[in-house]
Amino acid sequence: MRKIGCHISSAGGISKIFDRAKIADAECLQTFAGSPQTWKPAEYSDEDVEKFKTERVKNTNIGPLFIHAMYLINLASPNNQIRHGSINALVKSLMVAEKLGFDGVITHTGSAGSASFDDVLPTLQKSLGQILEQVPANLKTKLLLENAAGAGGIIGGSVSELSQMLKSVGLDERIGFCIDTCHAFVSGYDLRTDAGISRLATEIESDLGWNRLKAIHLNDSKGDLGSKKDRHEIVGKGYLGLESFKKILHHPQFSQIPMILETPDLKSDLTEPPESLVSIRSLM
Repeated sequence: MRKIGCHISSAGGISKIFDRAKIADAECLQTFAGSPQTWKPAEYSDEDVEKFKTERVKNTNIGPLFIHAMYLINLASPNNQIRHGSINALVKSLMVAEKLGFDGVITHTGSAGSASFDDVLPTLQKSLGQILEQVPANLKTKLLLENAAGAGGIIGGSVSELSQMLKSVGLDERIGFCIDTCHAFVSGYDLRTDAGISRLATEIESDLGWNRLKAIHLNDSKGDLGSKKDRHEIVGKGYLGLESFKKILHHPQFSQIPMILETPDLKSDLTEPPESLVSIRSLM
């Protein structure tokens, strides 16, 4: 069943995301648990958790629910302070998400700097392993690694790199993935064509498995194919264009994955569904 949603602000309390989701006409959602520009995730009192769970029961039709981790994460950093900060932040985010009943924590994996992906893979393996050691073996909330745009040494720009990260920790079931259409496009997957979409789908099936793809970030792009520019655009106003999204929405596998918009028309004080979501629904 196709589910379309968007990033929703949690300002003023995590329980407010459901009312905002209804205003946005979102069937599933993503939010931040704390500021994305700081290391510290939000902490919730027992009262906050109970209020959230009460609202969740009232809004069981909205889901799955995802938390997007802070933007500072770099699991491949040679700087131990940054690497351990990333590990600790993701562990805390996963435990908060588990407590609230979120389905996944979506994270970027970081940058290799001037090194190659192969050079930093052992560091990534160590970082992911340390995260998994610190969370329960039966963790329900998945750690979802997101593909990257690929600029400036950023890692995870291809399905192959994501797959190697997964294999480095023994295909652990607590790890899944999120594919961003803007990132995929600017890193070289031409999602404007059937061949480009088929290429991405084939790589996901062979290297990750559809069962591990838990979310799609549905974003148009201000950068052209292969530009490696991570700049999202309103759906239909970027280089991808509406026809690309129509192909994705009607693809037999992609259409089954929850789709989350992260476009510039998403505001914290929405009073009506955002333009991008309206455009997506017109293509269904």
